[in-house]
Amino acid sequence: MSFTYSGDPSETDLDYVRFRLGDTDKSEVLLTDEEITGAIGIGSTKEGGAFFAAKALLAKWARTVDTKMGKLELKLSQRVAALSGMLTELEEEAKQGGGLGTPWIAAHSIGRRNAIVDNSDRLEPAFALGMNEFHRQSADGELVDEEL
Repeated sequence: MSFTYSGDPSETDLDYVRFRLGDTDKSEVLLTDEEITGAIGIGSTKEGGAFFAAKALLAKWARTVDTKMGKLELKLSQRVAALSGMLTELEEEAKQGGGLGTPWIAAHSIGRRNAIVDNSDRLEPAFALGMNEFHRQSADGELVDEEL
């Protein structure tokens, strides 16, 4: 478990996520480098990583409760409320940054589509048009097409 922060959010994706979450103090680490790197992997971009890291923090902090002992009062729910408010903003940034399920178009033209289909190294899709059509053979081996 490690903690690194250069002080420059533009230097690495990890520094960007730490900066966005305010996790820049080595004496009070919120997430490890490995956790942030995992969140960036899930989110596909640094913006998506910040969103998923914030969700992880929210899940961690949601388990804490407000405590009162005499005049001393700890309102840990304030951290959850502040992070919840930030989550909407981080989600919007992640969507604009290319993470969080941004639609992808494989072929913009018939020529490009044909090149993709003709690629012998391409994996076959899990589904295709007509895959659920039923063709029955008659007793003499002829195909019989019927509407189901």
